[in-house]
Amino acid sequence: MASILFTWEIGEGSGHIAPYLAVIRELEARGHQVSFACKYISRAFPLFAGTRVRYLQAPYVQSAPAEQAAPIDSFAKILNNCGYSNVPQLAGMIRAWLNLFELVKPDLIVADYSPTAVLASRESGIPRLQIGNGFFQVPTQGRIPTLAELQGMRHDDPNIFGFQNRILSHINAALELNGMAKVGLFQETQQAERKLFTTFKELDHYPAREPVEYIGPLNAVRGVEPEWPDGGGAKVFAYLKPFPTLGQLFMQLNQKQLRTLIYPDGIPEKLMREHASATLKFVDKPLDMPRIGETADFAIHNGNHGTTCELMLAGLPSLVLPLHAEQAIMGRHLQLMGAGLSYVEKTADQFHQGLSALSRDAGYRQAAEAFAGKYRDFDRQQPVRTVLAAIEELLV
Repeated sequence: MASILFTWEIGEGSGHIAPYLAVIRELEARGHQVSFACKYISRAFPLFAGTRVRYLQAPYVQSAPAEQAAPIDSFAKILNNCGYSNVPQLAGMIRAWLNLFELVKPDLIVADYSPTAVLASRESGIPRLQIGNGFFQVPTQGRIPTLAELQGMRHDDPNIFGFQNRILSHINAALELNGMAKVGLFQETQQAERKLFTTFKELDHYPAREPVEYIGPLNAVRGVEPEWPDGGGAKVFAYLKPFPTLGQLFMQLNQKQLRTLIYPDGIPEKLMREHASATLKFVDKPLDMPRIGETADFAIHNGNHGTTCELMLAGLPSLVLPLHAEQAIMGRHLQLMGAGLSYVEKTADQFHQGLSALSRDAGYRQAAEAFAGKYRDFDRQQPVRTVLAAIEELLV
């Protein structure tokens, strides 16, 4: 029996736990002991029900407001805001991870979005398997593009790479305080024995990176059959979190009499009551994505990676309304592929433009279906098998 430690340090949502549940259940069936260091323990109890997982609080620090960097236009600034803004703080985070490794005594670390766990384990002798959708895993060769560049925008901060070097100096000072060797390059901080990318090359946030191992998404979940509202308008599936102009989007969906099914994520009850209608329905359970692909005309979402993968595999074009840089990069990918439109500003005019275009222009659907056709033989169980095989190989 091996001790396997999964880690999640940065990022929001249960998407940093749920995709691994099938892997964890199989590991337990094989007799392994699984521990999971979670950023949010509040998500752990219901998600790990029915397993023997020992879940623990992951070491995590949010930098003080005065030390926060904005705009968040680089991976270095993400790290800065997640505890890397000063040396003693980062040294404490590294030490906390080392302490956790000593307590759990893992034979293998499976790192989700866990840059400090990967950094702290550099000299531990514990093999690391890093898994992510591409955004979490910066390129290891060449210059790391800024998040603005990945969105197709200019980056106007001439000091952006100087900031990266500053964070590297914090990392090296914190490593020294913990008796560890310095690193020469920023990219070296995220080295692992093996990396798996739970995406497709076309949907990798860093499209120009070195050759890597793409395995496709882990998070395929069968939902319920969609029951579309009556009417003659286009059928629209939406999976959305709240944003200031969301009510205006709902108004336009109603005005255009588009038959809409919305799976809400944190949308206020009052807003849903105000806009629910004969053609706009809110559902309380995830819908079956293959059936959505077969029956819907297009989708609206914030650019969540897992959602985007599922919709593209179903051949469905999207109107993407991103809430942050990671999602904006995904929206740009779809737009460049011709499989959707993406609007960061989320104005009423953009809603009108996007809804009209996706309702009338068959080219968006054709581009999405071309992607789905390329991956028509994708086996949704294979990513789980690939992760399990990688774990067993690293345990040898």
